[in-house]
Amino acid sequence: MKVLVAGCGWLGAALGERLAAEGHVVLGLRRDPTKLPASIVPIAADLGDAASIARALAPHATSIDTLVYAAGSNGRDDASYALAYDDGVARTIDALRDAPISRAVFTSSTAVYAESDGEVDEDTPPTEEGHARFLLAGERRVRALSRGVAFRLAGLYGPGRNRLVQSVHEGTLGRDGRAAHQAGAPGGRDRFTNRVHRDDAARAIAHLLALDAPPPVVVGVDEDVAPLSEVAAFLAAQLGVDAPKLEGPPRGKRCTSRRLRETGFVFTYASYRDAYPAIVEEYLAKR
Repeated sequence: MKVLVAGCGWLGAALGERLAAEGHVVLGLRRDPTKLPASIVPIAADLGDAASIARALAPHATSIDTLVYAAGSNGRDDASYALAYDDGVARTIDALRDAPISRAVFTSSTAVYAESDGEVDEDTPPTEEGHARFLLAGERRVRALSRGVAFRLAGLYGPGRNRLVQSVHEGTLGRDGRAAHQAGAPGGRDRFTNRVHRDDAARAIAHLLALDAPPPVVVGVDEDVAPLSEVAAFLAAQLGVDAPKLEGPPRGKRCTSRRLRETGFVFTYASYRDAYPAIVEEYLAKR
């Protein structure tokens, strides 16, 4: 395959390295690609500028056969979401109009599902309210391509991402507004948390690209959707600090990866318990 990873950031670079190691040619498009791994061909372009995308992709536009759109929003406002998840997708696809695209993945989010209690899967109707409408617009654009998949990812975590670890270590979870919001427990209320390790997400995208008939919508979440209080208590034990107290019982949606696993995918980090010890060790080593 000749793969374009548009929005080649933390997740995209991990995917690109994996695909390159398998022998595929990987192009990584981002505003500043100078820090991409050596195995990824750097493509400098701004997803907000159609002309820059067209110029950057012109030498490759008739040979790229695979698209992974993995951009993220730089802000929380509507304009930032529209740029990252709708307009940027449209500009990228337009620049590839002469390319023989035979498979594509859009990294969407479980944020397309409204806040609710109970299990959520691919058949759960998404909401068109708020920022979800931009994610769904991007999904529709990529799903219209050959073997296009909307991969709805839960919260990504992994190496270098230690905000939750830090908030537990410093005792700010549930008391500090910013830390509590980022951890998913505004006001110190307990809730179910949905997550997937960055490396499993990258492996899953590579897996979906290899399928002859991938499902059009796939939820990316690990096998251990747990209350935040449980995760925080585990981290506190690893860190040697008191566990934060959160108000229960836990509420919120619980996403499932059944469909992904039914395609034959096997998680390396099926639970937060499998991955967080190394993340905690990395966090403590940098303090």
